[in-house]
Amino acid sequence: MRRTYFHGLNNRTKKLASSTIPSTLQYADINGELIQLNSIQIEGASFQEKVQAEIWSSGPHVYTALWDASTNWWLEETLWTEDEMYEKQG
Repeated sequence: MRRTYFHGLNNRTKKLASSTIPSTLQYADINGELIQLNSIQIEGASFQEKVQAEIWSSGPHVYTALWDASTNWWLEETLWTEDEMYEKQG
């Protein structure tokens, strides 16, 4: 059984968040385990945590960023960079 490496939100995003609210959205990893995704409040606006990328390296590595439902687009400053993702994979 492969382990899923759930990295979640990057540190820049965690610093922006004023509050975290559990949502009904979940991510099912390769083993069928459910991982809770959250709604994040930043300066009074609400954003949904969503899977940005899944990269395979000795098992899946999952990275999330914030999605703005009002614009139907990513909140750019919360996206993982390629360098950040590869650094996390070690």
